[in-house]
Amino acid sequence: MTYHPPTMHPHGLSEVSTLIQTTGTGLAVVTFQKVTMTATTLFTISYNAYGQYPRNHLSATAYGTAALDRHRNRLWECRDRLFTSKGLEKGHYLPFRDISASGSVKKSNIHSDEQLRDFLCTDASNTTATNDTVVVQPSFKGDEACRFVFLCAESAIGPLELSAMMLFQLLSFYQVMLHFLDFLYVYASPHGDDKELHFSGFRTQKTLTNPQPATILPELGRSGRQYQLCYNIKTAVDKGIDGWKTRQAAIHHQFDIGQSTQLWIIGDPHSSIKRVVGELYHENHVYPTSFSTFQQSFKSSMDVHLSLASWATSEWRWNIRFLEERAETLTLKATLVKERAHIETLDPGSLSTVQRWEEKTTDTVMSMESNVNVLKLLQRYYRDLLKDSDFPQRERRACQQGVKDFCFQLEELICEMQMQIARAQVLVKVLAERKTVLIQNLQAQSAIISSRLAASMYDQADRSAIEAIAVRIVTIVTVVYLPATFSSTFFSTDVVKYQGGEVFSKVALDRFLEVTLPLMLLTFVPAGIWFWLERRKRSKTSHRAKEALVDLFSEETDLDGR
Repeated sequence: MTYHPPTMHPHGLSEVSTLIQTTGTGLAVVTFQKVTMTATTLFTISYNAYGQYPRNHLSATAYGTAALDRHRNRLWECRDRLFTSKGLEKGHYLPFRDISASGSVKKSNIHSDEQLRDFLCTDASNTTATNDTVVVQPSFKGDEACRFVFLCAESAIGPLELSAMMLFQLLSFYQVMLHFLDFLYVYASPHGDDKELHFSGFRTQKTLTNPQPATILPELGRSGRQYQLCYNIKTAVDKGIDGWKTRQAAIHHQFDIGQSTQLWIIGDPHSSIKRVVGELYHENHVYPTSFSTFQQSFKSSMDVHLSLASWATSEWRWNIRFLEERAETLTLKATLVKERAHIETLDPGSLSTVQRWEEKTTDTVMSMESNVNVLKLLQRYYRDLLKDSDFPQRERRACQQGVKDFCFQLEELICEMQMQIARAQVLVKVLAERKTVLIQNLQAQSAIISSRLAASMYDQADRSAIEAIAVRIVTIVTVVYLPATFSSTFFSTDVVKYQGGEVFSKVALDRFLEVTLPLMLLTFVPAGIWFWLERRKRSKTSHRAKEALVDLFSEETDLDGR
């Protein structure tokens, strides 16, 4: 009998995985029927059909068909962006860090779907027959006291360094709540688009009593009585010359209160959380007092939450300091100028730069506020968990002090974040006010440029007026000589003759002057009066314009005097 692993399909697979039985006559497909099965058999059917996750989830009915189809279709649509396209030898990388009940730490790295199956199961060749149903029955390995699985990503917005089948197999094996997919979609963002980093959430699922029978798997160390948490937190990372960037981690946590085992699946860009957990539980050390009892395991799970919260809050202070320094550099000079010469040196492009950094600061505030909201919900969840009547009574008193300390330390981190948020909000307000001043100065710069243009146009008009006066003078000179020219022309005709033989004729001169001088007088007097009137009118108009626009015609103007 041969088992054919499921393949990814936009509409999922059949209700259970297909088994092909080799017979003497060929291949015969064995179909499955709805029959009474053990919890292990139901879990095995769900696990074998991991290729159709989340439709194979044991709680699929509770989630509803619409939610399952929506997530399935979205997974199919973003598969090329969510999962790496590298070959098996190059890039599929799924690191594990396991801690046993005795406290020993072991690391493992998985690079393929088949290797992951071998890691989770000891033998996949067993089969179980129930009536007409044949199920491949692998022997599963029991859950570790604590297991960390790191879904490493190449960048803050993905893709994940594993295949779709590896993720589906992992989520099916641990029956991870469907909501965790919402936190993984951020790693399917288009290249260069980090808008999904604005997403934030906190989701829970709790079954402390009367668990679903198919989830009770003693051979795997699962009681079915568990709670699950999903949330995401963000931190700031210094990228050197590129400034600070926001990095997000998606957290899934399961805790089995019957077996005291815990699971962590973490979406981890650049393996930063992996390093945090490595410092918390180093492979060369042993932690015998951390996982041997319920109280110890419960406290260690809260310690991991605190380490993650510390990771999410530690760098924002320095990010805001960088933003403050950048804002000071961009806006202080532009807002303190008083002289016209300084205003004229402002770069209009600085306005868009200030706007961009204001938006960066606003995004920073939003990321920090999302962290505060998540930490508050985490704090409230553990307080309410301890108050839940279904929480083990025997363990309640032993865990009270641990939860109290956990909530107090979270409160410290929350207060620190709120102070940084207030600091960033002040910076946003300062940037907005300085941007307003910068806009006013740029408007003043535009007014100065316009005034200079108007002044140059006025000067051009004034020069044109002077040229017009010159033309008038030429005209006047022409008019001066016009009577004489007329007289000379007139007396050179035969109307009057002075050719009596005399070289000089006083009579001719007298006649010339008698005619020319009155004509010149009649020409000069009206022309002079007209020119004087026009010049006076022009002078008055120019004087009124210069008095009305004194700044326009002054070389230096103090802005405080305007």
